[in-house]
Amino acid sequence: MQSVSAKRRAGRSSITQSEHSTNCSKPTDEVADRYDTALEKLRAELELKARGTTKWDNATRLNNGDNASVGRLLSRSHDGAQFMSMLVHDAEKDDVMAPDLISDPDLRRLMEDARNWREPAETPDLTDLGAPGTVITDTVAMLQNVRNMYAHLFRMRRTNLEAQRMMLQAFPEDLALPEAVKWRLGRRATVAETRSAIKAIKRQKAADDEGLVAEALQMMSTDLWAELVTESFNASFAKGKLSDAQRFGLLKILYKKGDVRLLTNYRPLAITSIIYKIQATIIQARWTKVLPSVIAECQHGFVYGRRQFENVMKIRDVGAYADMVADERAKGSCPEKSPLLHGSDLVEIDLGLYICDRDKAFDRVCHLWLVRALCRLCGCACDWRPTLQAYLDDDPVITPTGYAPLPDAVRWIVVLLHDHRRKAVINGNKTDAWSLLCSVFQGCPIAPILYAVACEFEGRLQIADHRVTGLRPPRPCDLLTECLADIIAARFPWI
Repeated sequence: MQSVSAKRRAGRSSITQSEHSTNCSKPTDEVADRYDTALEKLRAELELKARGTTKWDNATRLNNGDNASVGRLLSRSHDGAQFMSMLVHDAEKDDVMAPDLISDPDLRRLMEDARNWREPAETPDLTDLGAPGTVITDTVAMLQNVRNMYAHLFRMRRTNLEAQRMMLQAFPEDLALPEAVKWRLGRRATVAETRSAIKAIKRQKAADDEGLVAEALQMMSTDLWAELVTESFNASFAKGKLSDAQRFGLLKILYKKGDVRLLTNYRPLAITSIIYKIQATIIQARWTKVLPSVIAECQHGFVYGRRQFENVMKIRDVGAYADMVADERAKGSCPEKSPLLHGSDLVEIDLGLYICDRDKAFDRVCHLWLVRALCRLCGCACDWRPTLQAYLDDDPVITPTGYAPLPDAVRWIVVLLHDHRRKAVINGNKTDAWSLLCSVFQGCPIAPILYAVACEFEGRLQIADHRVTGLRPPRPCDLLTECLADIIAARFPWI
C-alpha cells in the first residue's frame, strides 16, 4: 500500500515542481520533505490524543482496523445524506431565460441575436438514467444521478458578450482601484499573512479529505505550517493553479424541504482542503477593506462596514409612509395636508416593489465573467476567453499598446478557482468526480466577496436605467435600488 507520505508528495507535485517557482526560497524537494514530516507529526499527535476515546474507536471501525491511516479519519465521518429512493434529475434542462420571456424589446432583440452568444468550451459527461422523474432505488444509479445533477449545475453556460459589455460599461472608470491598492492585492503571500489566516479560520468544522482540522494547525507548529503554506501558495501563483489535493472537495448535501427524493430540495455544502481555506483567507483579507470603495452603497451584503439591517429599515420606511398615505385617504382627507407627510413625494403616486431572489445564486456564478468583472474594478478592459486556462495562457487585458497579462490581483483569484474537482457522498459512498466549471462555492472564505463583485455590475446597470425612478421620503436616503447579497429590490411608481 502506498504510504501517506508518498501520496501527499504526489498530490503536491503540480505546485512544487514548476520551472517558474522563483518565489520559493528553498528547493521543492526540501519543502516536500518538511511538509510530509509536519503532516506525519500532526497525525501522530492526533492519534495519541484520540486513543482510548470514542473518536478513536469510530475511526478504527470506519477504516477496517487499519491503524496506520486512522489519523486521516479522525473527526471525519463523511457519511452524507441517506436515500432509500430518488427521482431522476432532468440534467438536460436549460436554466438560461428564454428570450420570449423578456418584456423589454431592446433587451429581447439583444438576446435573440445569435452573433452575441458564445457556446461553452466544455460540457459535462452525463449518464442516461431514463426519463426525468423516474424513481430509482439502485445505489449505483443514485450515485450517477447525484453526479449528473451537480455536474450539470456547475457546468459552463452560454455567454452573451453584448450583455456583458453593457454591464461592464455601467461601472464608472474613475472608481477603479489605484495602482498602489492593486499592488497590495497582487503581491506574493507572506508568512505573516499566512500565520494570521491560520489563526482566523473557523474552529469546530468538519475535517477535510486529508483528515485535517483547523484546531490541529492552530495548536501545533503554527510557524512551520505558515512557512510551508506560504511557499506552496506562491509556487501555485507561478503555476497557475493549486495542487490536486487543495483543489479537491467533498460535497455534503443537506435536506431543506419538500420531497426527500428530489435532489433540488437539498443544499450542497463543500468540505474543502484546510490548506485551501488558509490560502483563500489570505486573499479574502486583502480584498475585504478594499471592496467598499468600488461596490455601490446599495449593496449591503458581504461588504465590510455595512450592515444588512439598513436595507430592511429602508424598506420599512417606504412601507410605513405608504400605510400613512393609505390611512389618510381612508379618512377622506388629503394626504398632502398631513403634517407627517408634508413634502413627501409618496402622497402623489402609488408604489410598486420588485424583489428578485436568485435560485442557486452562488452556484451559477460564471468564472469567466468574474475575471472580466475583477479586471474592470482594477481599471482595465479584459477580452472574453473560453476557459480560465486561456486567461492565463493568453494576454487578455487590452492596453493602448496591445495586450497584456492579467493583473496579479486578478491572477490570485484565478489560481484559487481554477480546475476544482468534487465528489458527493450519499449512503456512505462517493460519486465519481466532476469538474467545477462555475460557482463561488459555499464553504470557501472568499465566496461572499466574489459574489458581491459578480452581481455589482447588474446593480449599477439598474441604477443607471433612466426608466426606473427612485423616491425620496423625508428621511434623506435614496430608495431606488437595494441589494442584499443575491436579493435585489427596486421601488418605482406604479403606473
